[in-house]
Amino acid sequence: MMCEKLLFDLIQVSLGRRTCLSRTPSAEEWQTLYSVSYQQSILGIAFHGVEKLSESEQYPPRKLLLSWFRVSEKIKQRNELIDSRSREMLEMLSETNIHACLLKGQGMACYYPLDVRKLRQPGDIDVYADCSRERIDSFAQTHGTNKISWNYRHIHLHIWKDTLVELHYRIEYFYNPFKNLKFQQFLRNNKEHLFYAESAFVAPSLTMNLFYALLHIYNHVLSSRIGLKQVIDYYFLLMNANGEFGCFNNGETVLNVLRQFGLERFTGGMMWLLHEVTGIERKYMLCDPIEDDGKFILRKIIMPDNDDKGISQNYAVKDHDVMSFIIKRSFILSRKYPSDSLWTPIWYVWHRCWKVVKRWEKVLQ
Repeated sequence: MMCEKLLFDLIQVSLGRRTCLSRTPSAEEWQTLYSVSYQQSILGIAFHGVEKLSESEQYPPRKLLLSWFRVSEKIKQRNELIDSRSREMLEMLSETNIHACLLKGQGMACYYPLDVRKLRQPGDIDVYADCSRERIDSFAQTHGTNKISWNYRHIHLHIWKDTLVELHYRIEYFYNPFKNLKFQQFLRNNKEHLFYAESAFVAPSLTMNLFYALLHIYNHVLSSRIGLKQVIDYYFLLMNANGEFGCFNNGETVLNVLRQFGLERFTGGMMWLLHEVTGIERKYMLCDPIEDDGKFILRKIIMPDNDDKGISQNYAVKDHDVMSFIIKRSFILSRKYPSDSLWTPIWYVWHRCWKVVKRWEKVLQ
């Protein structure tokens, strides 16, 4: 990725970790910074960095600056809408006596300082509902979603034309079935950590988010791609923890739980990546950084596989093309994460069969 160092400088200016860029970008480099920020879904955060630059000669060209400003204002407006929709969604579930919390997105944004939070680029609304898939299906149909799209983790709700909702009955999973059984039991044992009213919304506790957000990023590395937005999200989780990460119900720390699920090296890689991107110090990290793993994750961010982009953007691809890609990708990733990546093709086949069985069960009821 061109201008990688300049982009990281700009992010650090936005986060208050530096006051200027290491050098003045050319007009072409500013255009590249804008384009990459758009691809990484951090246009608003990057613009916050532009606003905070202490040296006026480092500003982008006026035309680009005005365009960037307009987009940032739209991001603020979108955040207001998504916040409002999130509250409505939680209230609707509460009225149906379904215990729910906000995941990722706006739930993660609660850990941002207010001036940066309003510039975080929002996506869909992710909500975890503590109930069965069948009850969620009934809820969706009651609220006008007749043709329900669903998978092992969530269903898609189309309650509003301007906002998509992913309603989860499982917050996350492992591709490795043995790990997944253990993980789902871990969530049941720590259910109260999913429903904290620490912020504007009911959301997982900071301790749970430190584990859950890392697992979510890990699964994105295994199955598709991640972006710098998720990296910045995790930065703010660590800064809010301030070196004190809390414990789960059995007294185990976040790092101990990550070790139990085989995520220690990935965590070390993320710590290195966080230092490179945000400049965070070791005292805020979960563990010592691991450079080799961090560079591997960084390559997945700045140079996503061409095959991956083709699969994710082309909804008409054949099943055997998808399967071929998944197998190829799993063997590449097995050099780093064998205990999970080699299960990915098996999980994909199992998931297709599981959906067929669930559909027949509904028909035969």
